[in-house]
Order: sequence, then structure tokens, then C-alpha cells
Amino acid sequence: MYHRKYHTLLAVFGLVFLLCSQAFGQIVVELKEVRRDFMVGEPVVLKLTLYNNSDEAIALRDVGDMPWLFLRVTQRGAGGRSVAPIARAKFPPMTLKPGQSLAHTFSLKAFYNLVGEGSYSCTATVCMQDGKTTFSSLPARFDLVGGSALWSQQVHVKGKSLRLNVSCLHVGGKAYLFGQAVNEDTRQVVASVLLGQFLNFAAPRCMMDGGKNVHVLFQSNTTYFTYAVFSPEGVRLKSQLLKRAGGVPIGLVATGTGIQVAGAVPYVPEKEKEEGRDMNERPY
Repeated sequence: MYHRKYHTLLAVFGLVFLLCSQAFGQIVVELKEVRRDFMVGEPVVLKLTLYNNSDEAIALRDVGDMPWLFLRVTQRGAGGRSVAPIARAKFPPMTLKPGQSLAHTFSLKAFYNLVGEGSYSCTATVCMQDGKTTFSSLPARFDLVGGSALWSQQVHVKGKSLRLNVSCLHVGGKAYLFGQAVNEDTRQVVASVLLGQFLNFAAPRCMMDGGKNVHVLFQSNTTYFTYAVFSPEGVRLKSQLLKRAGGVPIGLVATGTGIQVAGAVPYVPEKEKEEGRDMNERPY
């Protein structure tokens, strides 16, 4: 009886050891949102990290028509409804060395047309070369928010009726301005683009040039202003930091050569200049 129990325990421990070795000898998939709130129409950026916990190199390649990485987006609060992709997610092949981790940042905009406000989740699943074994991440969660329009103008571009907005969205307790293009016929957001941090005790100055590009001047903190330009396609064309100069009031003026900023000179913080950082990069 004793030997029978002993052999049974050995079998159980052997099975547990085998399962554990398989679990720890494969890939861990991690998918994280770069932040929780995004403006509707803005690219939703996620960070994928893969960990190879085994002592062998693992090659990740498409198998025939089956991609090695699948994405699934669902809308929370709508019964977990899956969002249909507009294109198949394609990722370059990679090889993970033993104990190595690799990170890849990407936007969902190329694969999903996320145009409505709401709460969403995205899960990443890695397919191994045998075509059967898969490893999935925990869901990355994010919200699409409409923001508040502070300036708006209707235009006609290439036969389409668009509304160009300068909108404000609060992220992490700070206010940011976005340029936004909305299709007036479908009421869908074509694109949104970050313009910069906004100190919202004064309204932004906005003007449109002959090419229907929107010029926006606004105060970003007590030291400097941001001057940004975005196209009717929702693409940021220019972004510059400025500070007051002389006794001339700062503002936008229309001249024979286009729209210019009066009463300001370029601003380059000494600390940022020394570190060589791009002051126009995403601040969150």
C-alpha cells in the first residue's frame, strides 16, 4: 500500500513538473496601452513585449496564410462585441534568443477603424510554428473620448464637406489640444492629431490659410507658447515652441506671404537643449 501511494505521488509530482517546465519554457506575451485615454480619430498606440523564458531560440514566422501574431479588439459595455478589422495585422518575423525579450510599439489605426467613443480592449495572441500552440496576453484597455471643441470651421476639400475642430482633452490631469477633421456627411472623425499641452485660462488663437490649413497658437505653460499647424486631412504640418518678445502682443497675423506669429521668438529650454530631447514629442 505504501509503495502504491509513493508511486502515485511520484507520478503526480512528475506531471506537475512537466507542466511547469512547459509553462516556463515558452513565451510570455504582454500588451500594454501607452495611456488610457485617446481622442477619437487619434492613433491608438500599444506596446507589445515578448519574453522567451526557455533555453532555446524561438523563431516567430507566419505559417502559410496564418500570421504568427493575432490581434482581437472588443468594445466593452457592448456585450464584448468584437470590432471587425479593416486589414490583417502584419508583423515582421523575429527570433527570440534564450532569455531575451523584445518590445514593439504599434498603432491600431492601420488595422481597425475606431471612430466611435467608448471603452475598448485589445488582446494579442502568438501562434507557434507548429500551428497549434498559442500564447495570449492579458487585454490592454483604453477609452476613446470626444473631447471639447474650442474652435470649429466647415470647409470643402476635394468634393467633401469637412469640419475642422481644435478640441481639448484632459489626460492625466493635464489639458491637451488636438486638431481634428470630421466628415460632415457621415459625422465620423477622419483623423485627430496632437498639437500640444494647453494652459486653458486663455482661448487658443486660430486662423485658416488659403490651403485650408489651420494655424493654432496657444499657451502651454507660464513660460512658452505652442504654434502648430494641421492640414484638413488631420496631419500635423508644424509645431514650434515660442516665447514673448518685446512689447508687441503675441498673436497670429495674416500677411502677403501667409500667416505668421507676431511678438514671439523661438523658445528652447536649456535643460531640454542640453539633453537633446525633441520638445515636440508626445508628452505623455
